[in-house]
Amino acid sequence: MDKQWVDTRKQQLVSEAQSMRDKIAETINASELFTVQDKQDLIALLDNHDGSLYRYFDTEAILKLYENHDGDNNFALDYFDIVGFIKSTYVEKYESMLYMIRRGLDRYLDSEKVEFDGDIIITDPCYIMRAKHHGTTPITEDDWAACNYGENMEDLGMKNFMTRDTIYGDWGCTVYNTDTKESIGEFCADAGLVSVFLLNEVLKYNPDFDYHKERTWTTTLIPDFKGTVQFVVEHEEGVYDEDTEYHKKGKKWEDYSVHVVGHGVNKRTGEPINFRSTQTGL
Repeated sequence: MDKQWVDTRKQQLVSEAQSMRDKIAETINASELFTVQDKQDLIALLDNHDGSLYRYFDTEAILKLYENHDGDNNFALDYFDIVGFIKSTYVEKYESMLYMIRRGLDRYLDSEKVEFDGDIIITDPCYIMRAKHHGTTPITEDDWAACNYGENMEDLGMKNFMTRDTIYGDWGCTVYNTDTKESIGEFCADAGLVSVFLLNEVLKYNPDFDYHKERTWTTTLIPDFKGTVQFVVEHEEGVYDEDTEYHKKGKKWEDYSVHVVGHGVNKRTGEPINFRSTQTGL
């Protein structure tokens, strides 16, 4: 999704969140369970919530109410009464909206295009790790932790790479040549991440890496590539056409999918190399 889509969706969510905030505040003010001070404090907590913490409101609300009524023998509400009231306001949905506004929607933003020149591989970064269970000695005590679990591969010497989460989790994908429609490789994930690396940088870090040869379902190799690669996120929506235990017929669904998209040439032959990945397995 491009920046315009993300910005537009954020604006929509801001409006929806404000409307929901007002409904929750009305529910709090209409309740006979709380004092005027309780209501003011609960609404203040609601307005101070920025979406950075999950379950912020119920935790802080419980602490505030017990603080307000410390030593008050007439305060009859117990923990479950308070939690039950909070759940009835659907504040968790409001918190989810705030999270998406603050940082969640940025997860669906297309990456910048990255230039590559050489043999490239597409794989989960956990597969290239030097680790005892891979039969190699790590550079640090734990290379996976040292690179912040795949987020900071430059800490292991990578200079030309790109990494992001898959949104889906662990998956299996097929890479297709978009000109010929033929499959040119597969890759999968065990850490819910996908990366594009220069193979020579990977082998410099881990000379024993051979998944592109011996476990080809994990790693797509595209040799002699010169061009750009981008992570593209696509949005789909529709309605369920039947009832199940998880959803009702006619209810709207939406989903997001990550694709690895490349445009370039084979620098040895001059032939175009255009590709796109599609999830084809769990």
